[in-house]
Amino acid sequence: MMLVEGPKALWLLRTAQVTYHRPAREGEPLNLSATIPKQAKLGAPQLVHNEARNEAGDLLVHGQYKIVPLTADKFKSVLAIDEMPQDWASWLNLPAS
Repeated sequence: MMLVEGPKALWLLRTAQVTYHRPAREGEPLNLSATIPKQAKLGAPQLVHNEARNEAGDLLVHGQYKIVPLTADKFKSVLAIDEMPQDWASWLNLPAS
């Protein structure tokens, strides 16, 4: 998923805050949305807001997440893996191992 323009990055969740206002009813259609209130500078953590509402527009859940873009090498280091999964490597245009 491309959240912002620029070099491709792998996004790692740093923090999450979620507030549940009320449960959805079984079979009730939901409207989900996410927004980026202010685009972060290239390479900086990005704030994302999201919410779920029912068809009547009642707020059921809202959340705020901070995600951090990582290069492929940094991502591999954080996860302690030697190679990226092939489908990720092709998406990031990484050389084949």
